[in-house]
Amino acid sequence: MLIPVQNDEEGTVPEWALIELQGTFESLTGSDIITDIGILSKSAIDKDIIHLVIGYHQLEGRRQTLKKPLLILDKQKIDAALLANMAEQSLHSLPHGLTRVKYSAVGIVRSKILFKTRPTALISKPSAGHAALK
Repeated sequence: MLIPVQNDEEGTVPEWALIELQGTFESLTGSDIITDIGILSKSAIDKDIIHLVIGYHQLEGRRQTLKKPLLILDKQKIDAALLANMAEQSLHSLPHGLTRVKYSAVGIVRSKILFKTRPTALISKPSAGHAALK
């Protein structure tokens, strides 16, 4: 089965990275949605070593290349006007009765950051609004 994927006008897709952690997060604000996890920074000595500060804890991870890249897609329904325009241009000849959707590439993941060691405790207080690592 072929799935048509649309790219942006420039033809480039931003590169994303996965973050792999062990444990659970709890929001200090009591909200179910955590938008700001912590501060992510690269090591000055080794560019593959990444530091993540979450609350009172610092984690050290390493960047790893994925064996196969992952494409992040955004699924959208095609409106009737656009569908009629596509039919006129005969870009897609889909059987009747199928849901017409389009997929847009929004990102590609080629690497992940793996944090597999226990966090080290920091002495300074965390900045407000960050999540807590449990």
